Amino acid sequence: MIDLRVTLTIENRAYYFNTRRLIYKTFIDPRLDYNKDGLYVINTDNNGYNNRPENLKLVTKSEKQKRAVQRDRVLPYLKTADRSGWKKNYSTSKPVAQYDLEGNLIKNYPSVKEASRQVKLGDKAIIQVAKGLYKQWNGFVWRYI
Repeated sequence: MIDLRVTLTIENRAYYFNTRRLIYKTFIDPRLDYNKDGLYVINTDNNGYNNRPENLKLVTKSEKQKRAVQRDRVLPYLKTADRSGWKKNYSTSKPVAQYDLEGNLIKNYPSVKEASRQVKLGDKAIIQVAKGLYKQWNGFVWRYI
């Protein structure tokens, strides 16, 4: 993206301004204040040199970032991030025990995934009960071994 800027100097002190913001503030909305609203001014036709007032619009930071991703200007962070060192929030390979509501052991499973397959429950439901987020799920209590 082309970012045209202008430098204004007052008493040997330089002030830098984005040309799109100056044009928008001058010809469209003089109340525009980035420090308060946090909005960005973009060119609607994707031509950074076309700064006519009818070609400018305000967007949020999120909208500006989505637009950059859609135009293949930047890659989303999660596409390029090395996730090998990230901590997992949950694991489906932990051994788990299934109990009835009276606390009697029904069966031990080598993993949450295996318990999920055999009992035909979602693995996230089993994990949530094992973590203590729920007391039971479909009449079963689950605990990590």
